[in-house]
Amino acid sequence: MSTESSPSTPGKGASAVDVVLALYEAIDTGHATEAGVLFTDDAVFDHPEQVFRGIEEIRGFLSRRESDTDRRTIHVLNNTRIAEADEGEREVSSVVFIYSPDAGGDWHLHRVARMRHVVRAVDGQWRITSRVIGPADKAMVHQTR
Repeated sequence: MSTESSPSTPGKGASAVDVVLALYEAIDTGHATEAGVLFTDDAVFDHPEQVFRGIEEIRGFLSRRESDTDRRTIHVLNNTRIAEADEGEREVSSVVFIYSPDAGGDWHLHRVARMRHVVRAVDGQWRITSRVIGPADKAMVHQTR
């Protein structure tokens, strides 16, 4: 049995932040379906277009995201903060810069958002139980012309 970790399955001892980072690494490298193992069975995944409830809906979303090969992104998490949540849980909050390429392949900032992930310890490993996305405060984003 291999002890190696894939981008979306951090090994034992991985931190709560490692699990959140693994989600976006899997999405950004075209392996979104692998990220299904990062969620609890009762997880809630807030997306700007829809809220996915439970692991089956989340896996369906991740599968569709992976199969959309025209959509490419790079998620850059900044100002990440970790806080105690309910017993056995941590809240990982970040300002996320989402980049996507234009038709010529040049990468541009597509969106700035606040993301909050709640992770829970399950069998000695952190798993995402919820993700909430919202707009970043205008004061946080410096516009250049």
